[in-house]
Amino acid sequence: MAEEGDPPPVEGQLRAAQGPRRGLRWPKLLLQAVLGAFLLLALLVAIFNSPIGHRFVADRIAAYAPASGMRVTVGRIEGSLYGAAVLRDVTFADPKGVFLRVPRIELDWRPFNWFTKGLDVRRFVARRGTLTRLPRLNPGDPDAPLLPDFDIRADRFEIDNLIVARGVIGEQRRIDLAAKVDIRDGRALLRADGRFGGQDKLFALIDAESAVNQTDRLHPGRLRGEICIQDLDFSYVSESKGSLQVFQDFSLRISPGETLALVGHTGAGKSSIAKLVARFYEFQGGQIEVDGMDLRTLDLQPRQ
Repeated sequence: MAEEGDPPPVEGQLRAAQGPRRGLRWPKLLLQAVLGAFLLLALLVAIFNSPIGHRFVADRIAAYAPASGMRVTVGRIEGSLYGAAVLRDVTFADPKGVFLRVPRIELDWRPFNWFTKGLDVRRFVARRGTLTRLPRLNPGDPDAPLLPDFDIRADRFEIDNLIVARGVIGEQRRIDLAAKVDIRDGRALLRADGRFGGQDKLFALIDAESAVNQTDRLHPGRLRGEICIQDLDFSYVSESKGSLQVFQDFSLRISPGETLALVGHTGAGKSSIAKLVARFYEFQGGQIEVDGMDLRTLDLQPRQ
């Protein structure tokens, strides 16, 4: 309340005093909207991880029908879809019917790591399965990549007490296998230890990475077939025998449709030319071009 004698405030002063108070409402409304969206997301996550959500996921797995004809069904899901879960009564089928039954699969994974680290599985254990026959899947694309184009981490992959029926290999066998897999950035690390019944055992320790250097993954489409090799340097490298030079400053041009015979003694490099063009080996110097494009910039999968 204004004191006696003070002049009454003018309209502009009232607007200036009230303006900042109205402006404070926008951050508050924005904060309320963010909190509301967060609570809605949390509610959806909770519902998805409920028995209703588990049934929905199991139904979607059963409905998935890849070109290979493989079908998977899950009887029941227990635990968390976002961490440790147990899959009950899992069956694997091909177009002829069920060929593998696994009553219990224990899965512990980190699905939210997919966006930064790829497939992240801490534990996968299939227990007491029964393989009644070998699968007969539909033939796939021969040029399709063997592995998906994302990183894979499986700290513990285990097959516990898998019974292979007599009709599969002539006698009933029990298989136990434990493995650790890490595939990332073109490098595959694998450690496996298994027993296949009788005296058969397996131990594998693999550390492999791509031997070639690809600078890009261009898809050139249909190729004419011109091959140009310029100033090529190539040597086979062996840890025991050192380096064996095959080509030095070697050049060759093959026109589209041209038939060329390479003649020479054993070790002269006849088959090495084909293997270098197919990118089975990496050359140390020079350049190989296909239809005027650097071979190191082409996508390997469609060509190999």
